[in-house]
Amino acid sequence: MTIDLIVTWPSNADYPLFREWLKDNSFRFRMVYVIVHKTNTLPDLRSFVQESIDIDNLAWVTYSDVPSDRDWRDYGIQFALDDSTADRVLFIEQDFF
Repeated sequence: MTIDLIVTWPSNADYPLFREWLKDNSFRFRMVYVIVHKTNTLPDLRSFVQESIDIDNLAWVTYSDVPSDRDWRDYGIQFALDDSTADRVLFIEQDFF
């Protein structure tokens, strides 16, 4: 059985403990999908976060502006789900330990 991990990540936040958790546990997943949501607020930490997480099985999911009739989280997650070929998918938030 294969498992993919999907997590959404606001562009103006960093989660150091979660970044470490990802590094320590990424081997448990076929793929780790991180969907970065551009919040249009400062600071924009996307580059810092992407450079801080060095995982071979990580895919950054990017998308253009969310249509006004769509929820940003659902919209981004659909991109990851379209790419996932795992038997199971785990959705978690950065406060998961």
